[in-house]
Amino acid sequence: QLAAGSDIETIAKHLVKVRQNVGVTRALALYYPNLDLEKAYKIQMTVLSMLEKQGERLAGWKMGGSRITDPNLPFQPAFGFMLASNEFQSGSTASSSKFVGGSPLVEAEVGFLLKKDLPGPVVSRKDVIAAIDSVGGFSELISIRTRDAQGGIKATSAQFIADGLSHGGFIQPKHKYAM
Repeated sequence: QLAAGSDIETIAKHLVKVRQNVGVTRALALYYPNLDLEKAYKIQMTVLSMLEKQGERLAGWKMGGSRITDPNLPFQPAFGFMLASNEFQSGSTASSSKFVGGSPLVEAEVGFLLKKDLPGPVVSRKDVIAAIDSVGGFSELISIRTRDAQGGIKATSAQFIADGLSHGGFIQPKHKYAM
């Protein structure tokens, strides 16, 4: 049972269960209102590891927070994992039962398909350009599982990161453009 002071594995197990039940949780907001980014990423990586042990396969990574609308805010992009089981082909039908509330939010994204990994921690612009195989327009399907203490969708960045940035699915583009 998740409670204040739970270890990373217990928190991750809770998030995996919420994900598998297509549910929502206020637990991070209630028990970890000041969750820091380092711990949030450790939780996310533990969630991914648990899902992979259950047979899931990593399809790629998503970025969020890369658009700054307020010049007074720091640039702080975040990343989350995408699972192969959450990939939908263009023109296919996605069951609404896979998404919180029976309906995903949809975001238009630019996706870069890489021909090699970029392990870091330091990656140059030249390294990134050399690794890009193709680019295309993707649709991301968002399923917001993490809630604030009152049950709203205004959880903190760290709480969203712990859950993989609310990723619910993605639609591959029909056309990709080689670089």
